[in-house]
Amino acid sequence: SRVLTHWQSTGILSDERPNSKGWRKFSFSEQIWIACIVKLRKFGMDLTKIKKVKEELELYYYNEIDSTFPRLDFYIAFAMATEKPIKLIVFNDGEALIGRQYDIDIAKQFGCISDDYISIDINKIINQFLKNKQINTDYLDYAKSEIEKEVFHSLYIENIKSLSVKLNNGKEYLVNKERI
Repeated sequence: SRVLTHWQSTGILSDERPNSKGWRKFSFSEQIWIACIVKLRKFGMDLTKIKKVKEELELYYYNEIDSTFPRLDFYIAFAMATEKPIKLIVFNDGEALIGRQYDIDIAKQFGCISDDYISIDINKIINQFLKNKQINTDYLDYAKSEIEKEVFHSLYIENIKSLSVKLNNGKEYLVNKERI
């Protein structure tokens, strides 16, 4: 409780309690945020830089919505609905980005991200808090289309001798496989 109080005094956590008294109640996104703070502290990041990360996550916050972290809430919902990997990346100066792993990979490929950063797996943190439903994130084939997954699986896993693919208007495809 002393650590949480200290984080509230530095502005890393918000205190929504009337007169700052009573039990603290944290929303799901605030619990995810606290787990991110713990990870950043383990990496030795100071509280002023962590506060910059918080500002990034609450970028679209305004009083008329209930969420303190609208961007984080969006990506939590996205991760749960699509099972795609979501990462929070934090740079040395406290600047942060949250997004799909696919978008981060593209940004790195085009040189938009060239500095070193800390990568926090949001899907893994969500799974730590969920008891009944786990997010089965596809970390290997998340950027591949269904046909790319089928071709890869056929060639490298099933040991297929030949493979022919016929596409019909980009929607339907027929895969003929010849086994060894």
